Amino acid sequence: MKFFKLLFERFLSAADAAKRLRILNGTAQKWVEQYTRDPNSIFEKQRKTGRPRILDEEHTKVIPECIDTSPSVALDELMKNLR
Repeated sequence: MKFFKLLFERFLSAADAAKRLRILNGTAQKWVEQYTRDPNSIFEKQRKTGRPRILDEEHTKVIPECIDTSPSVALDELMKNLR
């Protein structure tokens, strides 16, 4: 990770490394704090953020089945099958 390379190899402060990489200072400070608590934590995959998926596993199976059954299916009809 470029941030930690600047921090440890070039001996820059978190603020200076953040400025060079054009990231928020608060983000850099959070990364340093997280690294201080657990050095391996920066390599762990974080939980996903953002909007949850609208379609679940069942939906991804139903849609192709409906289209295979009736290739000219209308969107309204397809939506009814998803419920």
